[in-house]
Amino acid sequence: MQKSNLQPGNYMKVESVMNYFYHYNVKSTLASIIKKTCPIHEGEFDIYYNTKDLESVMVADIFREMECQVTTHMIIE
Repeated sequence: MQKSNLQPGNYMKVESVMNYFYHYNVKSTLASIIKKTCPIHEGEFDIYYNTKDLESVMVADIFREMECQVTTHMIIE
């Protein structure tokens, strides 16, 4: 886990992403791939995935659907 403040960018909470996969019955294989390949970033209050990392392992349509259900946190500075 990368221990630092979040750098500028867009992030989704790890828990919210995993809940999305299990709640909407999206392939658990994809959740497993994300757990193995996407680094976790530690913020002040929770842990997050960078959306660029998520986009790199997901089909664009699935990522767009997930964006409608999972809050994206934007870090500006």
